[in-house]
Amino acid sequence: MRKYFTLIELMTTMTVISIIASMILPSFNRGRQQALKSSCKNNLKNISLVNSIYTDDHNGLVIPADFGNTNEGKLHHWANYITFMDISENILKCPALDDDEHFDPAGHDPQTGNIYTEAAYIMNIIPSDGWNSSPISIDGMGWCYDSETPININDVTRPSNTIYISDVIAELSSSHIGINSFSKTDWGELLLPPLGDVRRVGIHHLDNYNATFGDGSVRTLKQSHPEQWNTRQ
Repeated sequence: MRKYFTLIELMTTMTVISIIASMILPSFNRGRQQALKSSCKNNLKNISLVNSIYTDDHNGLVIPADFGNTNEGKLHHWANYITFMDISENILKCPALDDDEHFDPAGHDPQTGNIYTEAAYIMNIIPSDGWNSSPISIDGMGWCYDSETPININDVTRPSNTIYISDVIAELSSSHIGINSFSKTDWGELLLPPLGDVRRVGIHHLDNYNATFGDGSVRTLKQSHPEQWNTRQ
């Protein structure tokens, strides 16, 4: 004799399945987000390695934020140096972002045209007067004396405590080579989206972001401190 499920049995089964799914899916999603975060940290680690090679080859000078006038045959800024080193451009793409969330650095080699059209990482280039949104007095800039004059690694007071390159500023879409003002860092109140004026660093990884420091280490941060943006303390 054929036995059919009653409506109550069917509903009970569906309820149990829904409960199990609600318990399992968040774990899968968190695991996926952790994998994306790890991949992003690996990108930053490789970028840091390329910059270390540049420093070794240039007597201690770190890779400049901006290489100068492209009409003179120079690469436009640090991101394009990655291609110059024959490294895959995917190294500059955070896997946690969709393609339309990457920004166009608009840098180009005059011989080859625009090299990178999608990027997700920015350099700390905050000038001494870029801390105007804070009462904290800071003497010096980020990882350059000006946008075209790179700093010598020996002039950096505490490389292991100074942010070098980090995840992109939230919702950035225009040409940009780095964080150039204090208001664009994550220091201050953490606001929920849409982001306010005091929380400008992307929070791509489970409400955190990744950054590489001057010693080559890569860390996941919830919130930085002002001194972590100052190379000469």
